[in-house]
Amino acid sequence: RYEIVHDDQGVVASGSDRVRVIDVGMNTSYTLSDLDKYSLHVITVNAITSDGGTLASTGSSAYLTTDTFLYLPAVKR
Repeated sequence: RYEIVHDDQGVVASGSDRVRVIDVGMNTSYTLSDLDKYSLHVITVNAITSDGGTLASTGSSAYLTTDTFLYLPAVKR
């Protein structure tokens, strides 16, 4: 299964970081919505084993949201 870790770096909630861990199951496509434009977001995609360990990770990538779509690289083992 896969999980997305989304950290808005405190841009939306001033004074505190908001980190969301989103379990997307076996989906290989997911849309993050309700992101404020021109805000910094750090995204990581992890492949998770059946016992809950991390099998592989994309590593963290920082993005500034705009009106364009964002595609992350695939998780490779």
